[in-house]
Amino acid sequence: MVLSNSEAQFYECDDGEKHKIENKTYHLTSSQGENLVFSPISDVYVGKQGTVVDAYQINVLGDNPERISAYGASMTDGGELILTNSHFKDIPGLRAQDAVISMTDGSIQGSLQAVYALGGKADIALVRINVEIEPGNLNTRSIGIVSGFGAFVRISGSTFNFKESGSFLTRFRGGGIFSITLQ
Repeated sequence: MVLSNSEAQFYECDDGEKHKIENKTYHLTSSQGENLVFSPISDVYVGKQGTVVDAYQINVLGDNPERISAYGASMTDGGELILTNSHFKDIPGLRAQDAVISMTDGSIQGSLQAVYALGGKADIALVRINVEIEPGNLNTRSIGIVSGFGAFVRISGSTFNFKESGSFLTRFRGGGIFSITLQ
């Protein structure tokens, strides 16, 4: 099934097929996050083994990163998202649970968390991405990159600016390879 509302608020795909989207902007507002029954778990969602979405020049925007608990893009159950020249702003960036995300050329900015990978089949690759982790006003610690339960995160040629917050966290056999510039 492929869902995308007429006002381009979200994109959801879990049909086991290949799809291409380009030149789209998606918005997730903090008020949508308050009504989880009627709102997507992310602006872009890809699930189910065999479902592959190739996304070019996608912009994913939130309005309040401290109140939004969803992610800009979320993959589960073997889904795959290929992002090229895409940008995430004011929303937690990428979440893969036993799924694959690759992102080349783009940015993740204004969020407390850029990447969350979970599960032995989770693999997130970032190439030439500009990441800015913003400090939050909440009583929580910002963690920019999280990898756990066998997940793997690969980052190369990217720049990270933690703005006095953020870190990398691997736990429960999570792992990563980082070739980055810290600012």
